[in-house]
Amino acid sequence: MIDSSGVSKANLGFSALPNKCLVTLSNIYCAISESYNTIKAPALPDDYFKKAVYFSDKIYQIGINENNFSAVFSETLPIIDAANFEISNNKLFFINRYDNKIYSLEF
Repeated sequence: MIDSSGVSKANLGFSALPNKCLVTLSNIYCAISESYNTIKAPALPDDYFKKAVYFSDKIYQIGINENNFSAVFSETLPIIDAANFEISNNKLFFINRYDNKIYSLEF
């Protein structure tokens, strides 16, 4: 994690685009890409924003206070490329870039 001044605050052991994560007071929710749909490695972030690449994501919750890491969604189907997380009423909402539909996960 890097703050607005460019100072490294934490190394979470993975990288993700900003719209693939949501930071709350007690948790961080991130879509971590397991694979992508192109033969060659994508040029990030350009290929992502041009929709030249789609990912197969798993969603994880990182407990800030408890310092833990757990899967929220680790299924193989449906394939999701999650973006734009929001939380409401104990549900995590996101858009799946594959079909542009809103999905939710209860936690």
